[in-house]
This record gives sequence, C-alpha cells and structure tokens, in this order.
Amino acid sequence: MRYTRLGRTGLTVSLIGFGGIPVRRLDRAEGVRVVRRALDLGITFYDTARRYGDSEEKMGEALAGHRQQLVLASKSQRLTKEEVTAELEESLRALRTDYIDLYQLHNVSEAGRYETVMGPGGAFEALAEAKRAGKVRFLGITSHKRELGLRGIETGLFDSVMLPFSHLEPEVAAGVLPRCRELDVAFICMKPFSGGILTTAEQCLKWVLQQGVTVAIPGIGSLAELEQDASVGDANWTLAPGDLAAMEAERAEAGKTFCRRCDYCRPCSNDIPISEVLHSTSLLRRQGPSYMGNGQYERVKGFVESCSQCRECEPRCPYGLAIPELLRERLDEIQLTLRAAGWQV
Repeated sequence: MRYTRLGRTGLTVSLIGFGGIPVRRLDRAEGVRVVRRALDLGITFYDTARRYGDSEEKMGEALAGHRQQLVLASKSQRLTKEEVTAELEESLRALRTDYIDLYQLHNVSEAGRYETVMGPGGAFEALAEAKRAGKVRFLGITSHKRELGLRGIETGLFDSVMLPFSHLEPEVAAGVLPRCRELDVAFICMKPFSGGILTTAEQCLKWVLQQGVTVAIPGIGSLAELEQDASVGDANWTLAPGDLAAMEAERAEAGKTFCRRCDYCRPCSNDIPISEVLHSTSLLRRQGPSYMGNGQYERVKGFVESCSQCRECEPRCPYGLAIPELLRERLDEIQLTLRAAGWQV
C-alpha cells in the first residue's frame, strides 16, 4: 500500500481508504471481519457517518486497539449546532474513541442547505466548537454538487472536500481538484465506481488515482471487494487500450440517469429498497437471467408495483432522479430482457 499526505492536515493516509456505507449491509461479525482485514492490508483511512446505519459501531469494534495507527473520518447530516453536537457524541461512543480525526458536514448538496449549515446556529458552529474542545482535529465538507464543494473550500474553513468522482462522472471535479492543490485541501474521492454501476473496478480506481485525488474511498462490502480494491494501492496505474475501451463501453451503457446507491432517498413509506431495485438491471446485465431466478423477479416486480407515486423520495435524491418513473423503467427493461431469454413474464 502506498501512502500520501492528507492535504494541510499533515496526516498520512493510505491512497485507498475504506468507504463505510456497504458495511451496514453485513451482519455484525462479517462487518467486523472485513474491517479488520483492511488493517492487515495497510488501509489507514476509514470513512463512515452517523447516517450509515451501524457502520460506526462495526468500525469501532473492529478498530479497537489500533486507534493511533489510523485516521478516522465521520460526518453528520444534521443542520443545526445543537443536533450536530448531540450526533457527534453518538459517533464518538460508537467509534470507541474520544476524538475523530476528520469530521465533516455531510451531503451539503443544495444551496439552501449550505446556507443553513453555515449560518448562525448552523451545523458548522458545532464543528468549530468541537475542534476547539479537541473532539475533532480537522474539518471537512461533503457534497454531490461540484459548485457547493468548491464554495465550501473557498471559505478557508475546511481541510478536505469529498465529492463523487469517476470515469463515468469526471466533470464533478472540474475546477475543484486544481483548487484543492492550490489551497492544500485534501480531495477525497467517493463513489469511484459511481455506486457500483462501473464493474471495471481495478481500472476505475487506477483512473481516479491518475487524476491526482488525495485518497479514494470505494465502498467496501465484502472481503473480495476489499482485496481487489486494496491491491490497487500498490499497483502500476497504467491503463492499457483494452482497459480504456471497456471503461468507455460501460460509460456508454450507463448513460446519465442512474442510481449511485447512496440511499439518501430512504426511508420509503412503502418499504421499497429503492437503490436495490434501480441497480437490479445492472446486475441482470452482468449475471444474466439467472439473477432473476429463485423469486427475485417477483420480488422486484412487487416492489415496483407497490410504489404509490408519493414522491417523498425525490427531494432527498442528490441527483434529482425521477424515482417512480425510473422504477417502472427498470421493471420494463427486466421484462424485455427476460422475454428475450424465453421467460414468461
């Protein structure tokens, strides 16, 4: 594993970090096992959030006894000083630590939200106070919108910015990466596989590292994913023409309207696992019709048909996806594929 300086924080971190969203989908024992294996592989940057289910709890258990060797990052999506102050205490307990290295404002992806968290009584006041108290060492901002990430770092108040950045979505970092270098602000690359849409994982990680991101944090949900991702941290990043061609083919297939699996759209009033359903066509393309066997097709169909079109999910989506329509489109695509394969659906 290769290591790098986390911008002006001066902290040393592995080039490949651990993205903590998928850990919540694992049972406790498996989640702890995956995180502990990351330690063995030399990963020293661990990113999670209060919003990520029990991810903090699993990391806290797995990383106990190794605190001084690691850089822990967490974040809060709350809006007010009072709410974030309370949530920080929950994170400290869950992570089994008395300080967090990098504490971030989470998903500041709307102008109105930015104004609230940065205004009087807003979330940023809690971060600044926590830093003065020694409960956090450095401050960051995360967003799904380039312009708001850039706006944040221009204040001079943040030591890092986290944005989605991949071969599929290179424009998100336009102007931000150069400015980060000028300001010595760490650029944390989330969603290097665009939420799992891109399957050329090794090539995509090499691509984002070539662009000069400070650290890439793929979401890791299994030992196999972990081993593959960590191996890139000490690999040759040269991409062969065949690699680039495969990546371009995936980009063409994905288009622009796809789910990044952040799950900010949930909870759903009808208990639809929205990102799972929207991602099902990608899995069908990769695995073939057998993926829809053993009742999976009926399960997906039931979820889509249970959508009441309430649209409560849509304002929560950082990408403005028309979710009810996309659910129906995914089911239509599944049915077309299965009929072509001879299924009666």
